Amino acid sequence: MSGFLINGRRRALTLAEILLATALIAIAALTLVGVQLQAVRLGRQSRQHWAANQLMREELARLQDMAPDFYPAGSATYSAAAGNPRSASGFPPLPYPGGKRDGIDFQMTVSHQLSGAEGHLFTVRVDWSGGSSQMSTLVGP
Repeated sequence: MSGFLINGRRRALTLAEILLATALIAIAALTLVGVQLQAVRLGRQSRQHWAANQLMREELARLQDMAPDFYPAGSATYSAAAGNPRSASGFPPLPYPGGKRDGIDFQMTVSHQLSGAEGHLFTVRVDWSGGSSQMSTLVGP
């Protein structure tokens, strides 16, 4: 017989006490499952942003390494979503229009603006089904 002692007498648990204890355990377990699911979702989003940021940094490094002769003559935007091909001079450099990283399909948009005497402003935006991210860099004259 289960139960516990109160004032030296054995007392059995009532059905209400058992149901209450079961409900409290179920609530705690569901809360832990919810926290775990949220952690998995946030981890997936973090990996997607990390892969997108890697892709953008690599593209910006390629843009900085390009000879200025390959830059567009004026402001220009090349968007993978709009189906813009690369220019005849090879701008923007590959991997434009995007690619697949860690199982995620990315589409890239590369913008170039003349920034007066300061040089060339490049902006790279990467879009994917889970979001988007953008980075810019200024390359001297």
